[in-house]
Amino acid sequence: MHYCCYLCGYIAETARRIVGTITHSMVKILLFLCLSLFLGSNGWALETVNFLTEPGPHSPFKIKRAKAKGEELPPIEKIKLTGYLGKPVSETPAPAVILLHSGFGLREFHKSWAKQLAEWGYVSLLIYSYAGEKVGVPPSINMSRDVISNAYGAYEFLVKQSFVDPTRIGVMGWSSGAKRTFSLIDVAPPPGREKQKMFQAAIMIYPNCPPGGGLFRAPMLILLGNNDHYLENGDCLQFKKAVLQQNPQQVVQVQVYPGATHFYDDPEYPSDDDQENNPTAYRYDPQAHQDSLQRVRQFLEERLF
Repeated sequence: MHYCCYLCGYIAETARRIVGTITHSMVKILLFLCLSLFLGSNGWALETVNFLTEPGPHSPFKIKRAKAKGEELPPIEKIKLTGYLGKPVSETPAPAVILLHSGFGLREFHKSWAKQLAEWGYVSLLIYSYAGEKVGVPPSINMSRDVISNAYGAYEFLVKQSFVDPTRIGVMGWSSGAKRTFSLIDVAPPPGREKQKMFQAAIMIYPNCPPGGGLFRAPMLILLGNNDHYLENGDCLQFKKAVLQQNPQQVVQVQVYPGATHFYDDPEYPSDDDQENNPTAYRYDPQAHQDSLQRVRQFLEERLF
């Protein structure tokens, strides 16, 4: 199944070239039908679960403003969140990965990643932090934009599950979710937090990397494209250089895909061959997607298995 996205993309694009008059919409239909066939047949349906956030304290600004008014802020209440859980077939507690979606909100390709992780043998928990403008959200879905609180709550949920090995938990994020991942594995806890959650591996897909580097608790895999107008691609290479200068023992792998854009792993977008009609839009890159699947699988096998 790890090659299904590449194969489906190849089938759809080949059909378009042969027929010639096939529209991009028809290509997308072929692609989604193929992906549905693969994903629907692997048996890794995602289970909807609920868990509580683990909120931190109020921001210094809010505390200062309340103090000036002679007020005392009440503790921040926990929020019940919805997540999507993928469970592998395993007779022993399995390693787990928390997934943090991008700023556009949770999309189908995030769920595909969660299913893929379950097929590889990992418990996957995809957090529904917020929805994009065009994403229909059922009334039963609870959301919070405090991604750090959401990730902390997801971590506490997982470590209490008998089917999870609490000593082997990783985190994986896209775009803004990837940016939060740096804070989750920083040696210093996020601002206002007393404790750091012990993530054993971190994967960031098209993140904005802090060029100043830092000190981190977990090995990192960073994947992005060099045609991403959202990112300063050199920052991630500079980030790696800065991190290794501060800690030569830190593991930080960076892979930059030529021509790839933001959301290169989302089959909902046009492929590279359609860029003339969409010169500034996001594009799906099946080759980069396939390579990312292989790199993520190898990285997790080395760090969590």
